[in-house]
Amino acid sequence: MEINGSDTPAIVIINDTPAFFYPGYTGRTVDHYILQDEPFRRGKNEIRLAPIGVGAEDSDLAGAVRFYETKSVLTEIAEWAFAKWEQPKAISFKSKKPSAMKELQGQPAWFRSMFTISGDPKGEAVWFETTGLSKGLVYVNGHNLGRYFTATVDGKEVGPQKRLLVPTSWLKIGEKQKNEIVIFDEHGFSPEKTTVVLHRQAV
Repeated sequence: MEINGSDTPAIVIINDTPAFFYPGYTGRTVDHYILQDEPFRRGKNEIRLAPIGVGAEDSDLAGAVRFYETKSVLTEIAEWAFAKWEQPKAISFKSKKPSAMKELQGQPAWFRSMFTISGDPKGEAVWFETTGLSKGLVYVNGHNLGRYFTATVDGKEVGPQKRLLVPTSWLKIGEKQKNEIVIFDEHGFSPEKTTVVLHRQAV
C-alpha cells in the first residue's frame, strides 16, 4: 500500500479491524506499508481509510492511495552471510595526525588511543568527555562504557549528556600502566578534542 503525500491523518481499517494509523504527511514523498496475514481472509477483503479531523469529501486520501500486489518475496530463497559485531584488532589501527583523521568524517570509523592514571582515583570520579564526537560507542580496556550522542551528522550539538562515567575498577593505575580507549563514531568525527577527566581536571 502506498500513500503519496496526503496531509490527512487516517486509520486504515481492514475487514472492520483497525490495522494501523497513518499520521498524515511525514516529510517523505511516498509512504509505503506492507499489508499481510491477519486480518486478511480468503476471497473478498475490504480496506477502508477513515480520515481524522476532516470529512471524507474534504480528504485528499482517495487520490493519494495506491495498492500493489506482491508476486514473490525475493529473500525467501536467499542465503544470508553474517559477521559478529566486534572491535577491530589493535593491528588494524593506523596512527594518523588530527588533520588526516578529518578525511574520515562522514563515514563510520573506529579510533583507538591509550592513557595513563598516575594517581590513585579511589573514591573519585573518572569521566570520559565526548567533545567533538557525533554518535557512537566507547570501550575502555575492553569494557563497553556506553553509547553517546553528542552531535548530529552536520555538527549540531545534541546533549545534554556529554560525558560518560568510567568505573575505576576497569582502570589500570600507575604511570607505567596503559589503559586502552576505543571509540566507534557513526559519522567518523575526530576524537582529538575528547578528554579523560578526574575531578574536572585533565589526567
